[in-house]
Amino acid sequence: MKTEYDFSKGKRGRFFSLDAKMSLPTSDEKVVWVGPDGPLGGFIDQQTRKTLDAYREHPHLVTEHSNQEYDTAHGGYTHRQLFELVQNSADALLDAPKGKSILIRLTRRFLYCADDGDPIDEDGVVGLMFDRLSSKRNTAAIGRFGKGFKSVLRITDAPEFYSRSGSFWFDKTRSERQIAEVAQAERYPVLRLPEPIDPSHERDSDEEMQELMSWATNIVRLPLKPGAHDGLAQQIREFPPEFLLFVDHVRYLTLECEGVSRSFTLQHRKEEFHLDTGDETSRWRLFNTTHTLSPDAQSDWGLNEDSGNVPVSWAAPLDRLDRPGHFWAFFPTHTASLVAGILNAPWKTNEDRQNLLPGPYNNELIETAARLIADELPRLSTQEDPARHLDALPRRQEAGDSEQSVLLRDRLFDHMQEREIVPDQQGR
Repeated sequence: MKTEYDFSKGKRGRFFSLDAKMSLPTSDEKVVWVGPDGPLGGFIDQQTRKTLDAYREHPHLVTEHSNQEYDTAHGGYTHRQLFELVQNSADALLDAPKGKSILIRLTRRFLYCADDGDPIDEDGVVGLMFDRLSSKRNTAAIGRFGKGFKSVLRITDAPEFYSRSGSFWFDKTRSERQIAEVAQAERYPVLRLPEPIDPSHERDSDEEMQELMSWATNIVRLPLKPGAHDGLAQQIREFPPEFLLFVDHVRYLTLECEGVSRSFTLQHRKEEFHLDTGDETSRWRLFNTTHTLSPDAQSDWGLNEDSGNVPVSWAAPLDRLDRPGHFWAFFPTHTASLVAGILNAPWKTNEDRQNLLPGPYNNELIETAARLIADELPRLSTQEDPARHLDALPRRQEAGDSEQSVLLRDRLFDHMQEREIVPDQQGR
């Protein structure tokens, strides 16, 4: 027998959605959180020993790894901690048979990120430890490089990862001491030496952890550096709910900060997606395609081990088709598309992920996006307003338009010449 936990009446008030319920184990179905002596703990000990041996043999790796971490935490990822944590949770939910929920909770002492996705495995641990060794390439996962998690070093010195398969933490002071015994450097990396930990201690000493561990399978807990709280609170306030449109395997996303809760839910109704933010519900149509990269584009992308098949999506806002939109790489960029809504793809961007870069890879995806929009545009018309879909088209070119928006507009109008777009006097 299972008990029902109503997330609409959670600890912080309205949680996930008004009708969302998750079955949680009763006392006779005890949730098992594997301790440090489990298989994953043994693997982590082995990886730490191997890393220290590598530093002993090649001391320059210490400086290289510390510089990589520093550049990530203080460069383009400086204010992206929530994006990266939510992205990792969304990837954990991708193949989870029952998981659908992500929770971010900010207190004065900690930032928590919990999900009910697949527990972390050995490949996941390696992905957190190293750059560009993520196991998520060649999949539908949105986090591909294993790099973004290092952004948390901007806000914490001791990130902790709890999973039902095994729990571990990183610690700046401990890493400095252990590495200094085998190699000397001016600065030492933090996320290369995980240590298994016992999750039961934190469950007993932290009320938040006790609640989260009753339903989650993965929990990241970050003890905050002084001054980190306010910036994270701003990230919570500004987090774009439209993210859910591109991860339809995630049904509930909640962000909590000192009594304030932002709960987003996505429901699929016939041909529309309804995105509920608590304050309003917006209506969207979502169109998807896949592009196979040419050799030139794949070379420009630089990931030759990828399959070369790249997803491209257009989310059209049915309530505001007359508002120019932007390119997204699962989160918004600063590059305007000028077409209504959101053009989402794994675009090639600059380091801070704010602007699209020129080159064959992005050009091919823009060509694919233009063809997708031209094909699907008439589906936005209605009997009441047969020309409504024309509102989604970009305006005429103006000074200051980005290279990408100009290319998209030109290719879109080229494709439209070959299609039936404009309604006649009978509305057809």
